[in-house]
Amino acid sequence: MHVKGICKRYQIIRRTIRREMGIVYIAMLLIQFVVLPVLLAIILKDGRLDFYEKYEKFLIAAQTILPMLSAFWMIFSSYDWTESAGRELYFLYMKKPERVAFYYAGMFHIGQLLSYVIYGKLLRGFFYEYVRISAACVLFQGIGLCAMYLFRSQIVSCFLIVFYTMYSYVCFEQGSRHSFGYFAAMPESIRSDYRRALLLGAGGIGFWLVGMILIKSTGRRH
Repeated sequence: MHVKGICKRYQIIRRTIRREMGIVYIAMLLIQFVVLPVLLAIILKDGRLDFYEKYEKFLIAAQTILPMLSAFWMIFSSYDWTESAGRELYFLYMKKPERVAFYYAGMFHIGQLLSYVIYGKLLRGFFYEYVRISAACVLFQGIGLCAMYLFRSQIVSCFLIVFYTMYSYVCFEQGSRHSFGYFAAMPESIRSDYRRALLLGAGGIGFWLVGMILIKSTGRRH
C-alpha cells in the first residue's frame, strides 16, 4: 500500500507538471528522442566527412543541446513553486518540490542513457561520452534549480544557462583549456579527461545542495 501511495503521488505530480509545461514538455521530448537521432543520421550520411569529423560534429551538437535541455526541465518544472500566483498553495498541498526536481532529473538521465546506447552503436565509441555529458547535465540541472529558486524568473534562469553554454563554446573554439567551460571534441576525451568530468559532477552536486537549501528556505516563507 505504501508503494502504491508513492506511485500514485508521483503520477499526480507528473500529470500536473506536464499539464503546466504544455508544449514545452512535448518539445523537449521531441528534441531528445527525435531531433538528435535525425541529426546523427544526417551527419552519418555525409560522405564528405571522415569518422572523426562526424564524431566531432555530433558531439558538439549533443554538448550544446543536452545540458541546456536538462536545465530547462528543471526550470520549467519549478515554475509553479516559484513564479505562479498560487505558489503558496503548491507548497501547502503539493509540498516536496525537490521530489519533482529529482523525478525529472532522473527521468532525463534514464532517457539519455537509453539514447546513448543507440548513439554508441551508430557512432563507434560515442557511448564513452555519456559519462562526461551526463556530468555536465548534472551541473546544468543544479544551476537551473538554484536560479529558479534564487531569482524566481524563468527568463533570468534560461539566460544564465544559454550564457554559460555560449561561454563554454567560445572557450572551446579558442582552445582554452583552463576555462570553466565543459566542451571537448576528441573521441578519447572521456578516457583522458576524467578529472574534468569529476569536477563537473562535483560542481553539479554542489549546486543541487544549494538548490535544496533554497527550496527549504522558500517553503518556510510560505
